[in-house]
Amino acid sequence: MKIFLLYFLIIIGLCSCERRGKKITSGGITYMNYNTREKDTAYLDIKGHKYKHLGAVPDSLRTTEQKKLINAINDVLLNGVVVEDNKEVLKFSKEECLARGLNAHYYDELQNNIRTNNSYFEANGNKNVAQMKASLDSVLRGTKKE
Repeated sequence: MKIFLLYFLIIIGLCSCERRGKKITSGGITYMNYNTREKDTAYLDIKGHKYKHLGAVPDSLRTTEQKKLINAINDVLLNGVVVEDNKEVLKFSKEECLARGLNAHYYDELQNNIRTNNSYFEANGNKNVAQMKASLDSVLRGTKKE
């Protein structure tokens, strides 16, 4: 369950935009949420159907640009996010992420998402962040590249 929570937090963070944190209490745990929501964002598939989140577009209906972006997101999550001292850390610079195909908006959202995740892990007392990251990596490796 924690694996899917981590995956969910990362995807929502990447697909969501505001830079200051907001205290959130969920399930009796209070943590800082640095993620924000985009207003009126819609992702169109190759048939013109609208989706609120990039990850909701079915694989078979993604545009070439969407496929490239999702592959870039997976690449940065697999190879750039590491765990140090039980905290997620992005080891790539902004320039390295851009060179890998991640645009500036998603880079900023990833940074916000990492801050949110670390705040949640600390507030929740999670001591197994490395194990959760390994499980996420396993899921991401299972997604096919297009």
